[in-house]
Amino acid sequence: MPVSDDRVTFYYNPNSRAQMVHWALEELGVPYDIHLIRFSAGEHKTPEFLKLNPMGKLPTIEHHGVVVTEAAAIIAYLADAYSDAGLAPAFDDPARGTWLRWL
Repeated sequence: MPVSDDRVTFYYNPNSRAQMVHWALEELGVPYDIHLIRFSAGEHKTPEFLKLNPMGKLPTIEHHGVVVTEAAAIIAYLADAYSDAGLAPAFDDPARGTWLRWL
């Protein structure tokens, strides 16, 4: 089980592909903090957010100082970071290739 300082910072907007990452975080049962990024207010284009994701897109996560963007990449990262949850086949499992294809 993750320790309390193992939180994921999740930059989110419900009108983006971030919903898939939200689902993965819930499935994994890991602690996370959501930061709503409002497109209408241009929050995805602020200098602070562009430091995290220069493309200004969502979803974006930060975990242990690592920034990951793009829904499929984030889901793969989280599945590997929390492998005990069983969201993805192990690296040496022949089903891993099929799982990656479906991402």
